[in-house]
Amino acid sequence: MSARPVDPRRSRIVVVGTPFYRDADLPDRPEVAENVVSLIDVFTDPGLGGFTPEHCVAAPEGTGTAEIGELLGRAAEEAKDLLLFYYSGHGLLGPRRRELYLSLAGTVRARPAFTALPYDAVRDAFLGSGARNRVVIIDSCFSGRAIGVTLGDDDVLGQLEVDGTYTLTSAPPNATALTLPGERHTAFTERLLALFRNGSADAGDMITLGTIYRHLHRRALAEGLPAPQQRGTATADLLGLVRNVRRAPVEAELPPELRHGVDSPFPRLRLAAVTELGDWLSNFDPNRAAAALPVLQRLTADDDPDVAGAAHELLDRLPTERATTGQDGSLAARAELLLHKAEWTAVRIPRGGDHAAVLDEIAAATARCDPDRAERIAAAIPQDLTRALVLGKIAKQVHAHDPARANRLFDAAESALLRLSTDYWTGDAQARLAALTGSVDLDRGLRVAAAIADDSHRFRGMVDLLREVPPTDHQRFDALVRRAEQIIAANRFLPG
Repeated sequence: MSARPVDPRRSRIVVVGTPFYRDADLPDRPEVAENVVSLIDVFTDPGLGGFTPEHCVAAPEGTGTAEIGELLGRAAEEAKDLLLFYYSGHGLLGPRRRELYLSLAGTVRARPAFTALPYDAVRDAFLGSGARNRVVIIDSCFSGRAIGVTLGDDDVLGQLEVDGTYTLTSAPPNATALTLPGERHTAFTERLLALFRNGSADAGDMITLGTIYRHLHRRALAEGLPAPQQRGTATADLLGLVRNVRRAPVEAELPPELRHGVDSPFPRLRLAAVTELGDWLSNFDPNRAAAALPVLQRLTADDDPDVAGAAHELLDRLPTERATTGQDGSLAARAELLLHKAEWTAVRIPRGGDHAAVLDEIAAATARCDPDRAERIAAAIPQDLTRALVLGKIAKQVHAHDPARANRLFDAAESALLRLSTDYWTGDAQARLAALTGSVDLDRGLRVAAAIADDSHRFRGMVDLLREVPPTDHQRFDALVRRAEQIIAANRFLPG
């Protein structure tokens, strides 16, 4: 499906940024002022966003809740196509109900309910709008250590959801959005603006919400930054916000008869089209391969097993070194094809030890660059013990940039092992999971080790965790040693 450009005349954008605060407990973030100015420039640039200045407004610095309510309320009433709200600043949670507040210049950290903008007010404006497309972008640029809670907490991202709305946040749970030395903007918005201004060779005529998320997610992984999060429907990914100034040239396109065949509602015709596509690719021209790659990947998920199998076989024959056009996106496309081939090859291995071992290796190797695929591969492992440990390996890989996903995967791994009957191999797997968990979260690793039923494996798990204790943490190290000694004393058969 192609991108859906918005109609600037029937759209409204409200940009809110709070760079300076009167409360000393809320540190200033002058880069936020640059965020606001630069975003307005992009959205109102005739060659990019094309929105008129009266339809794309920024709240003045020092604005209070009443003024922002007026801006957003009017935009929500007038918007018929797109309603977009962008906020950059400190996000705060209420002390009891944990509701979300967006801080303003006069916000007092200790009293957000009386001095900040309740996110529920933003939600109400969006729910009352007749806009076809509704988008919320939150770039929280505070220090989690200074504020106490990051914007990306699970309950906060849930609060951001509004029915029918696409939400994009700058950081995952328990991670802070950053400002890097030498950059004019916060890290998230700096890269968002670079994408808008430079375009993408991987996109079509428009920079869509899906393009934005995938691009920023790749950049975050490559640079070790907090990974952005998204919530929304699949079709929201196709909404184009700005024009793409660097569209990749398409030097080869599928012939119309092939295009019609692969899109046919009849499996017999789709299967015939795959065969003809193989003939069309017989000389493996790189331009033709680049045009065929997304079509083949889509057909591998076809409802008809014969069509899906034929598409997989043709992908297997497509040389990865010549499967792209040499544009900027060629490495990403080649990596995608390699991962796709690896996954398909692994799931076809007959069930048994080798099958699980290969899936284990591929999932672990895939985790950092494509955690969704890694989870899918792990789910295909039939053995409960192996699957739980693979989930733990994936969690360890993604913890640095996506701690929310890591915690969810660790939870799933722990639960899977606790449901199994207690025997030698379950205890062995729990000990290994304790070591995996403890490498990124020592307290959690200790909890996993303490839940091991048999002393032998609990002892091994704690010994493994000793290696993860920082040398300066004498108290925790001594406590672990004492617990291990108690296990030894109670089980004379264990080595001393």
